[in-house]
Amino acid sequence: MDDVEIYIKHQVFRPRALLSISLSVTAAFPLLYSYLLLGTVDLFHPLQFIMSLFGSVFTAVLYWMLVTVILFFTLAYRITFYKVMNEKLSSPMERLSLALSRSSILLAFLHGFSSFLVACVLTSMIGGRYTDLLVECHTTHRCLNEEKWFIVLFCTIIGFIFSMEMAASGGYSLCFYSTEKPVMKRLKDVLPSLVKASTRAVRRASIVYYPAYILFGSSTVKLARRVLFLDDDDSMGLKSWWSFFDLTLLYQMYIAGVLVRFTWALSLFFFHACVTMRARFELCDTTTGASLLAALQLKQDNLTKMLAFKDLAMIASTCEDDRRARIFSLSMPGGHPKTWSTILSVTKGSLTELLQRLESTNEKLLSAYKGIISHQASKIETIKPGFHNPGAAKQASNVGGWRPTLLYKAYSDSLAGEVFHDGQKYIWSLTALSSLITRSVTEDKYGIVQQSLGEILVLLLSIHQAIESLFKMAPSLAKAVEEEDVNRRSHLVGVKLREQAKLSLEPIASTFQPHIEHIAGMTTEQMKQLRSFAR
Repeated sequence: MDDVEIYIKHQVFRPRALLSISLSVTAAFPLLYSYLLLGTVDLFHPLQFIMSLFGSVFTAVLYWMLVTVILFFTLAYRITFYKVMNEKLSSPMERLSLALSRSSILLAFLHGFSSFLVACVLTSMIGGRYTDLLVECHTTHRCLNEEKWFIVLFCTIIGFIFSMEMAASGGYSLCFYSTEKPVMKRLKDVLPSLVKASTRAVRRASIVYYPAYILFGSSTVKLARRVLFLDDDDSMGLKSWWSFFDLTLLYQMYIAGVLVRFTWALSLFFFHACVTMRARFELCDTTTGASLLAALQLKQDNLTKMLAFKDLAMIASTCEDDRRARIFSLSMPGGHPKTWSTILSVTKGSLTELLQRLESTNEKLLSAYKGIISHQASKIETIKPGFHNPGAAKQASNVGGWRPTLLYKAYSDSLAGEVFHDGQKYIWSLTALSSLITRSVTEDKYGIVQQSLGEILVLLLSIHQAIESLFKMAPSLAKAVEEEDVNRRSHLVGVKLREQAKLSLEPIASTFQPHIEHIAGMTTEQMKQLRSFAR
């Protein structure tokens, strides 16, 4: 492990992971207090309920301490399962294999068991008939309180399902945000969606759980009695069909399930938001090991490298950052632009890799489309502009002079996973190069950027053309972001990458508009394309 990786692990990742756990544990208190109020609300005695609000705070504090222990150990263990890059998830079978992996199953059982313990604490906090899971019955031994078991089992399933869903959808992969915001401001933006997702998931699960428990609940009760060595006594059970229509019981089950799922979702958000915050590197640091250039040149796309790309984009685009001046400086002795050369080599290599991936994908789609058309027409030329279809000219694209109109809806998930699963790195590369080139007009005293300007612009134009061709051949890539059955994170990154490919050219074209014809290494057609981006 390199020095910069050791530095990020000890000085960045661990403190931020502990911060995310602390925020999750702290947020559990208002959630517990809200649950206590919702669970004990008494509309028929409002004055008595209002008087008990202050006493409920002390009760919530005591039970919050128990929940804190459960959450701390669970979240501390869960952070070892994080992944830096989004999963490709090219097919349903890949999702299934990912969910059924050993680590995913182990983590799902951990979430289920922790949800079981949290649910026991929640129902005990409500009191009344939900206080104890094991109660005294008419025999000399203890019996199972099936009403509490009904709620606790539901919360256990909710925790298990949440973990499996996150594993199958790549939810344990870090979500890097394009913009930098404080954690609490970001929470304000996502809080409504977290609540909506939790209530919707619990509502769907309850629709299945309720009839399933009526049919098979007795088996789970017998199993629990055997595991806990309890008597087979039905005096504390749901003794009749009418017991399952107890609205109070269903209400307690629902709010407990929502709180459990929302707690796990909120803790996952805190982890993503804290760990992916910007980390400040030094350009060439040899004392602490926090070298930006060393992090950018790492072979593996790990957390250190991703944070380095993010910091590079912020250096290039932030006006107040004094480190940008050193990028345009010359090394002493020697007088060579080593810093700029290293950054250019890394970003160009990254974007060249993206271009090759886009071109390869376009070729595959083109071949697939021709294969489909060959079954419907004898010649592919029938769809070319101006041939048998007069309206086809309007559909022409940059790929082969024609535009396939087939919606590749069936391939949208596969395309997003294969092409855009690591797209955030390329977004930062585009941002960094565009900002550095634009600012070099006033900040580059030695003209080091001008030496490779034409080569960079040709690469940026090629990427823009390739990604536009991809979205024209597979328009469902842009539309699938709103759907629930796709890897929405990769789709969203793809949409942002398309936008950034255009945005990276606009300031350059506007800045160099009077001098575009003098840029070496560009053809007349490329110069014309670049002028079209000028604002």
